[in-house]
Amino acid sequence: MADPICSKCNVGWVIHSHDKHCGYCGCKVFDFSVRWEKEPLIYADSGANIHAFAILVENTGAYPITFHPIQTTRDDTILFPQANDSPFEVEAGQFHAVPIQVKPAKLAQNPKTITVRAQDAPSNFESEKSLRLEASLRPEFKLPPNPIEVRYRRGTKKVTKDLHLEVLQGKFYITNIKITGGSILRVGYFESLHEKNNALKKVRLEIDCNQLSDEVNVVKLSFELRGFSQPIDKQVHIRREIEPEPPKLFVPPMNLDITQDREKTHPLTLENRGERPLTIRNIVFNGPSKLVQLPNLEFPINIEGGEHHNIEIQVSAIGIDPKTYPVNFTINSNCGDDPTYEGGLNVNVEELEAYPHYLAIDFGTTSSCCAYFGAEDVFQLIQLNSEDPLNIIPSSIIYHSQPTNGDVYEVGYGAETARTSEIDGPYYISSVKRWLGYNWRRQFPNNLELQPRDVVADILRHIIQRAEEHLDTLSTRSRIKKCVITYPTMFNRKQQEDIKQAFEKVGITDLIFIDEASAASLGAISQRRQQGDYRLLVYDFGGGTIDIVLSQVTNNGREITIEPLAHGGNPKYGGDDVTQAIVDFVLAEFGQRIERESLNLRYKIPYLSPREIWQSLGDQREDRAKLFNTSRLYNGAEELKKELSDEDEANRDFPLNVIVGNDTRPLENLTRGDINVSISKEQLHSLVANELRQTFADIDAMIRENGGHLPEIVILAGQSSKMPMVKEMMTTHFQQEYQTDDIDIELSDSPKECVAIGAAQYGMTHSSPSRVRFEIKNFRKTHASIGIMQSDGRQLVFEEIIPKGRLIPDESFGRVNILLSEGETNIDIRERFRTNDELSRIDDYTLTLPENIPREALQNACLKMAVKENGEIKVVALVDNHEYESTVERREPEFVNEI
Repeated sequence: MADPICSKCNVGWVIHSHDKHCGYCGCKVFDFSVRWEKEPLIYADSGANIHAFAILVENTGAYPITFHPIQTTRDDTILFPQANDSPFEVEAGQFHAVPIQVKPAKLAQNPKTITVRAQDAPSNFESEKSLRLEASLRPEFKLPPNPIEVRYRRGTKKVTKDLHLEVLQGKFYITNIKITGGSILRVGYFESLHEKNNALKKVRLEIDCNQLSDEVNVVKLSFELRGFSQPIDKQVHIRREIEPEPPKLFVPPMNLDITQDREKTHPLTLENRGERPLTIRNIVFNGPSKLVQLPNLEFPINIEGGEHHNIEIQVSAIGIDPKTYPVNFTINSNCGDDPTYEGGLNVNVEELEAYPHYLAIDFGTTSSCCAYFGAEDVFQLIQLNSEDPLNIIPSSIIYHSQPTNGDVYEVGYGAETARTSEIDGPYYISSVKRWLGYNWRRQFPNNLELQPRDVVADILRHIIQRAEEHLDTLSTRSRIKKCVITYPTMFNRKQQEDIKQAFEKVGITDLIFIDEASAASLGAISQRRQQGDYRLLVYDFGGGTIDIVLSQVTNNGREITIEPLAHGGNPKYGGDDVTQAIVDFVLAEFGQRIERESLNLRYKIPYLSPREIWQSLGDQREDRAKLFNTSRLYNGAEELKKELSDEDEANRDFPLNVIVGNDTRPLENLTRGDINVSISKEQLHSLVANELRQTFADIDAMIRENGGHLPEIVILAGQSSKMPMVKEMMTTHFQQEYQTDDIDIELSDSPKECVAIGAAQYGMTHSSPSRVRFEIKNFRKTHASIGIMQSDGRQLVFEEIIPKGRLIPDESFGRVNILLSEGETNIDIRERFRTNDELSRIDDYTLTLPENIPREALQNACLKMAVKENGEIKVVALVDNHEYESTVERREPEFVNEI
């Protein structure tokens, strides 16, 4: 063979006979390969008679190769559809395809070998290559894991799972996989040869989660294999498990509406929209200071899956201007997706409008209530405390030495509950109304400096706040800006001025004053709705005073006209005094028992009277005994008084402490265990009869001053009028004094409430007169005579200028001659309710006159006095036809320690 030229490198490189590779490009000089065009997979039971294949003979050498005809075994297992009896040549780098046909049935009995031989091959090269052809076993495989466990979170649309295709026997190619069943969307597979021990082969399933049910889901996969006419079916079982949703915090959006200067609570809802427990680690609010605050919470807060938890957040718009405030908050939790929740809300602070009517407040010595003009034009009481269905609270207060939640004091039932506290008990105050017009030297905690009017202001503030909260529930969101205030008929001007100043401290300056008895008259008249003309006497027996008013009432069926004719009463006696009389009775009873058992024993039963200022004695033992005994004495006396309203006799145990020398002993040790006291109606009657008879004398004087006409109706008002003896004594008095049984004497349907209701009606005559069906005629009159102190040459005497019972302002004026001097002159103005009453000094009035006034004019001067519409007293000097107004300075109340 001549030396050839390498055809692959194309540079004319000569290849010698002894070379195996081209010295330039490195290719084999002589080489070829034999392979299947498509690898045959023949199965004996495939169902086909003949399979067609092609053998590819490729010349991978450097120059052409001639091949002998392809040789096989000498039976008809393998057939050549084309001529195979001549050699064939294959150029370098080319291939030659030889088609063959195979009979699977015969091949299964005996595998065959196909041999390809090259002609004239160099001695040092391989000249023969073969292919083995055999029938494969039927394909057998499985798809572990089966069943498939699919775990996913709720809301997942699809998941992907891999199955291992484990070949048990045979080998095969997958040409297609068909799906029967709705839960598998697609199947992914490898198109390479699958045979035993090939663990890398997988079938990937894309599963539709929405199609899975709680039962076992069955899907059929039909595997189509190359060379295998029938598909192989496999069932795949799918079990689903929906994973519990991780904790997911959701806070519903919210906007808070609150009225200016109001406080409220609002639920902040924390929802766990997951299924696993949610743990709230902390919550932080950011916004205007104190607008939104959390209560005292203990973290962590755990919320089960699907549950919610409400937190009552505190919203305060006190001192906040009206507008919308964005408030952001941060919640830290165990949420995997978002452990830090950023949220927000809007707080809409609405402007507080003024309540259009007057709030009526009956500030009593022992109890208080208030009324307003409510729905459907009805006057209603405001429930000041949920513990009292009668809408009345005690007029008591206690100041805290250690305020909690910013509460410096408690009013009403809270004060009554805390009055026996060893710490705050000394700062408990009741019957403060009696102290109006005076100052006291009383100790208060935390260096508070308070006078009676300041304490009254705190009680009024509590009442007004409760009233505003009630109005808020009616969606009026109103601030109380004006009030009707009731006062005892015989309250002097200093006491009235103290009430006015107490309201000013609360921020209310628009005030209307009405005496308690007149207010009770209006309330009683509205309750009775009696036709015709009649005279009405209202006897208001309250906790601290007795107020009486005699009125002329005209009712024509359409309108009611009321004209007060006379006022009277006792400004220093009331239900408190009845209770004190029972306390004195109890102490006297125990005093007699102790003296019977132990003659000449020196002992003390300390207690604090309602009108006494608490001052520590420096002896802790006696201080504790005083506080202990005070509570038991007055609570027991009140219970006795109430029980005597229904029973002829009442009794109570009084477990008191007695101070004997340096010891504190239980009372029973000194009375042989007898600590029970009984009191009858007759005994109580004897304790209070004298005081009530004096008020009956007042009634007689009022009747005489008004023509001697008796009242047709007597209404008993005030809490203390509930004692049956009041009506009994009143009935007896009219029988004995006037020999008549025709007077209708009855207890008001609501003895306490009718005062507040009447005051509210009176307020409506000023704010909305068109809504009132009665006319008040000559209602405002002077309740006391007003004059000055002048010398009669020997002593100072009271000279009346404006008599009692004069209409204000039309008749409430007068004049008197007075001797004046140049410069400043102090005018000593006083008032007196009854002839025998002591004179009450009013504020300091000063006249300043020029120096050039003639002496004769000063000696003939005249002093003019008038009560103005607002109740103020105006004093003017008329000198030589010129008027000189006085200046007034409020007289500071005197200091007293007991009233």
